[in-house]
Amino acid sequence: MNYSVIVVLASLLLLSACGAMQETGVVGQRQELVKVSPLPAPILPLPARGMKLGVQFRVLHDGAIAEVRLLNSGGDRQWDSTVVGVMEKWRFSPNSNDAPSEGHWYHYIFNLRTGEPIILTLGELVAVGQQEADSLYEVLNNGVAFDSVAKEFLPGSSGDRGRFLGAISIETYPERVRNELRKLHVNDFTHPLRLGKDYVIFMRFEDTNKLPQ
Repeated sequence: MNYSVIVVLASLLLLSACGAMQETGVVGQRQELVKVSPLPAPILPLPARGMKLGVQFRVLHDGAIAEVRLLNSGGDRQWDSTVVGVMEKWRFSPNSNDAPSEGHWYHYIFNLRTGEPIILTLGELVAVGQQEADSLYEVLNNGVAFDSVAKEFLPGSSGDRGRFLGAISIETYPERVRNELRKLHVNDFTHPLRLGKDYVIFMRFEDTNKLPQ
C-alpha cells in the first residue's frame, strides 16, 4: 500500500556564540547527522515548496541526542510534540575528541516535503577509513562479486564488514546519501560514502518493494 511521508532535507547552520545556545567546543570534528527517519504528516497540507523547520539538537559525544528544540511550529502542538519525539531517536556520528558531558549544540534548518517513500533492496560494505574503502571499491570495480567481498576482508583491514540489509526505506539516511542511492540501478554499487566515522559502499539488489514486517 502506498503512503506519504515527510521527506527531510537538511542544511546545517552553525550557532553564533551568544548566550547558552552557542555551539559548544566543536573543534576539528563536527558531528554529522547520520540517521534520520520520516516525520508524521502534519494536519494542514504542506505547501508545494515545502516548509522550513528550524531545530536545535544537543548531541552527546556518542552521537545520541539529549535534547531537541523546535525554533518554529508546524502549526499544531501535538504534531510539534510528535516531531520532537521522532527526532530524539535520530543519531549523529560520535565525537572521538574530548567532549563536554553536556554535549554540543547544532542548529539545522530542515525543508519538509511530502513524498512517497523510496524502498530499495541494499547490501553494504563498511570500511573504517578512506584507504580501506578505496581498496574495497577497486576490488568491486575489478569484477569481484559483492557477496564474495562481503564474506571476506582485505589483508590489514578491520575484518568482515559486509552485510545484506534487505528492503530499506532510504529516508533513514542523510540527504547526500539518499541522492546517491536514488541513482543506483539493480546490481550497481556506489562509490565509498562517508557516513559518520565510517565509509560505506552500497549495492542495490533486485527490489522487493516491501519493507520487513
